[in-house]
Amino acid sequence: MSICDPTCGSGGMLIESRKYVERHGGKPRNLLLEGQDSNYATVGMCKMNMILHNVSDFKIEHGDILTNPKLVEGGRLKRYDRVIANFPFSMDWDNKIASKDPYNRLRFGAPPSKDKADFAFIQHMFSCLNEKGQAAIICSQGVLFRGNEEAKIRENMIKEDIIEGVIAVPHKLFYGTGIPGFVLILNKNKPQKRKNKIILISTIYYF
Repeated sequence: MSICDPTCGSGGMLIESRKYVERHGGKPRNLLLEGQDSNYATVGMCKMNMILHNVSDFKIEHGDILTNPKLVEGGRLKRYDRVIANFPFSMDWDNKIASKDPYNRLRFGAPPSKDKADFAFIQHMFSCLNEKGQAAIICSQGVLFRGNEEAKIRENMIKEDIIEGVIAVPHKLFYGTGIPGFVLILNKNKPQKRKNKIILISTIYYF
């Protein structure tokens, strides 16, 4: 199985994926782990973490996935069985690049530029899934409610029936931000019983 974290940081989610497979009786050496990050120092730390955790089949690249995705084969984005990610919430970006994107990632719509790169990240991750791929993406809850261009993107994603679940989690759960988040589950191969349905889960926790 191939697993990608396009905003991998120090590689924690990739390493935990490997540990999960091992805990459940799978063969972690059969995994292909790949990722990319825009921070050069963090990329070095990620590679070191992979080696320290005995991961042999991995590829970690340096670069901004929105403007310069590096996990590419034959001029196309590489496709994976699983994509996991915790991207930077509500980051600024230049949405003028949307119309020139050679990988046609923004098929559901171009997000606005100021503080709203969230759906650019989400659509990149969806574009990295193979025909049976699934993604788990940590997002800020603003992604669920903001209007205008983002509302149209949500509507288009729902119409294409690629959203399998939304798991809301409490604020202060993620290091470095008090913003409440949620886990967005995407599935390009929903089972018949879940087609045209979205699982909604809300959790409450008091610190």
